Amino acid sequence: MFKIGGVVLGLLISFCAMAQINVVEERLGKDAKKSSNNDNTFTLYQASKENASGIPVLNYVIVRNADKKIVVEGAVTMGAIEWTATYELEESRSLGAGQAQGQKRKIDLRPFL
Repeated sequence: MFKIGGVVLGLLISFCAMAQINVVEERLGKDAKKSSNNDNTFTLYQASKENASGIPVLNYVIVRNADKKIVVEGAVTMGAIEWTATYELEESRSLGAGQAQGQKRKIDLRPFL
């Protein structure tokens, strides 16, 4: 009986994981770029599109690989997001032409371990 319950539980977990991946595809499209952190505990999915004004907007989703749960979701206009450490990303955005420095924001994933 335990094995049957284990199989059912395993199928349920697999179904939930596939549902999360489908959510990522729905939000970002099938051509989303993905990159994992050093120990493969999180994956960053990102896709850039232009808004109605023709300005590039980078949409991103960060997924915890253990359970395929989306832990962070966001968008940055005229910007980028990249891994800076195993559990840290940096979101940067341009302030436009003539601006010396853009804005930067750190995203700490340690609370989601």
